[in-house]
Amino acid sequence: MMIDIHSFTTETSPGVFHCNSWGLTLDSSIIEALTAEAKDNQNNRARICMHPAIEDLEQQMLIVMVNNAEDVPHMHLHKREALIPIVGTAEYQTFDDRGNSLERLLMGTDAAQYVSSPLGVYHRVVLKTPVFAFWEFALGPFTSESTIPAPWANDIGQ
Repeated sequence: MMIDIHSFTTETSPGVFHCNSWGLTLDSSIIEALTAEAKDNQNNRARICMHPAIEDLEQQMLIVMVNNAEDVPHMHLHKREALIPIVGTAEYQTFDDRGNSLERLLMGTDAAQYVSSPLGVYHRVVLKTPVFAFWEFALGPFTSESTIPAPWANDIGQ
């Protein structure tokens, strides 16, 4: 039976759900629910934020990406992200300031189980399976200024 994420979250933007309070326990059915939400979302992704408010300093998210969802190369100057894969496989890629590849690291069941993004380094996640689910932990608050898209992002492929 699929969990109804609308019963304990608030959808703050398409495919982004914030828990109504801290202290929630989730089981594996949340992946199924988020996968369904991601397939209905034009960005091919959905996330449940375990933190109730965008302004929270502690940010914990379960993110599901489907159907080759695009993660535009971006960087953060003041926060690191920790990524822990749960379902599927993806490639974590890093780039220099001109878009040259620095590292390509496979994440998933038979690959890296933890990836940490360095400050000021462009990075992205590229799906290798139809569904990729992962936990992301970062410092907040999340603002439009906290994520800097790469100026050359449209010039590179998958």
